[in-house]
Amino acid sequence: MRVMSVVLSAAAVSVVHAQAIVPAEVILSEGSSPSWAEGLTVSTVNTAYTSEDGKVGFLAVLSDSRRVIFFDTGPVFFSTPSQTGGEGSIGVASGGRFVYSPSIDGNDGIWGSSGYIISDGDEAPGYPGLYISFASRPSMFGDGLFAFVGGLASTPTGSTAARVLYRGQIGDPVLTPVYRTGDTIDGRTLRFATPGMSFNYDFSDNGQHVIHIVDVGGATGSAAVLYNGSIIAEDGQPLPGDPDEGWENFSGVGVNNGGDTLIWGDFITASQTDNFIAVNRVPAVREGDTVDGITIPSGSTVRAASISNIGTAAYIWSFSTTNRVLFHGNIADLRGTSIKVVRIGDLLDLDGDGIGDLTVRDLPETTTTTSAMDLGDDGYLYTSITVSDIGQTATRKIIAKFCPGCSTACPPCAADFNQDGGVDGSDVEAFYVVWESGEGCGDVNEDGGVDGGDVETFFARWEAGGC
Repeated sequence: MRVMSVVLSAAAVSVVHAQAIVPAEVILSEGSSPSWAEGLTVSTVNTAYTSEDGKVGFLAVLSDSRRVIFFDTGPVFFSTPSQTGGEGSIGVASGGRFVYSPSIDGNDGIWGSSGYIISDGDEAPGYPGLYISFASRPSMFGDGLFAFVGGLASTPTGSTAARVLYRGQIGDPVLTPVYRTGDTIDGRTLRFATPGMSFNYDFSDNGQHVIHIVDVGGATGSAAVLYNGSIIAEDGQPLPGDPDEGWENFSGVGVNNGGDTLIWGDFITASQTDNFIAVNRVPAVREGDTVDGITIPSGSTVRAASISNIGTAAYIWSFSTTNRVLFHGNIADLRGTSIKVVRIGDLLDLDGDGIGDLTVRDLPETTTTTSAMDLGDDGYLYTSITVSDIGQTATRKIIAKFCPGCSTACPPCAADFNQDGGVDGSDVEAFYVVWESGEGCGDVNEDGGVDGGDVETFFARWEAGGC
């Protein structure tokens, strides 16, 4: 029977190619025609967000160009002829409340579940004599609280001369400035000049913390991270407790209810190891590190991240345009606890039968807005990804739901590797997926490594029909 083992081993390697099968759920797909679309098709899906109670929401576009705000299980809003376009960045809250940024009667603005909020040409709240020149990148947090970045001009039709971060609450007409360019913080001026006040910000779900990539200085400025009214990181400044390492630029930020922060971007050090993701300003994962058996090669970048209120984070490393990996771990030891959730080339299992139904062709990325995905406190992760049908090349985007915190333990009996109650060929495929990727459950002989000895042990138990 040893010859049979070798033959099966070679066959499995040639067929599987370390292509993992990942459980997932499709919330909505481009090209679909759900019953609520009344015969129309979904032409576009955008970034997914979650409400404070873990429900997913996002903006979709129908084939007649109408915008739809999808929340939980279906649409809660269809745009009217007075509202055209609409940014993919939105916010959602419990009960189907939302904010998004369409053109309202030809003016760039913010619209919510309570109706009209603001648009360009309106008087700027908090700044007598100034006017709104744009309103963009809304987000939502807490119980109906929301925020957006606005532009300030000296006339109703004037050019933007400053930016301001506003916050408000659905159903309340009052908008409150948080800060604007020109304000002084920690003795530094918030600059309007490029890169200025970015659209990359995040509020904690309870509304008590805000983190934002801005520009500070005088005649010449530098990028900085503003957190709760203080500068906590700045281009060219050393890291806390590490004078030999410093910040170089910032790509994204996040914050949770406990005030834990994520910052990702570049350090000053050699380019082979300079891209990073930091937790509470301490480097957590960077180029050159190995995470869940996957080494992050030189030239890689963090493309997106999300932090939960239960101390976990999800993040995407892009090794190249065709090789991106989504990880999930505990922020207390992000590198040591992170597991791979999905990567380009993996197969999505949508019905739980252990067989791939879609091929993952791309993972999302963003460097200019709040996030490309959202991780809820219930362990579920929502994101838009690009997929194709098995064996096909035509692609489409879907809103996918993963549960990275639902990873099952290693099988108690390696022979039934997929834990479906039987010992058959599907267990061979499941074993090789794990073994080839070097994951811990591939160490079936429990000698501390994943190697050829595990193949022999697996087949001995598999051929015996059990343990």
